Amino acid sequence: MENELVILADKLIALHSELGTWERVGIHYDIPKITLWRIVFDSYEPKNNEDRLKLGLSEIIISKRRRNAKGRFAKDIG
Repeated sequence: MENELVILADKLIALHSELGTWERVGIHYDIPKITLWRIVFDSYEPKNNEDRLKLGLSEIIISKRRRNAKGRFAKDIG
């Protein structure tokens, strides 16, 4: 996923050079300018899947596993 962010940051920098301001880049993606700035300068990874889709990033999938009283993984009863 880190490579995705590096590629995106390069695209954002190029778009910023073309459009002139982070505000305009934010309008282009319909995402707050501070989020885009943080991606470029703080290596921030957006957690919101809607924003990730707008930026062309892969979706974050969370998988939960049940544990028993001893903290071991428990089988699903179904």
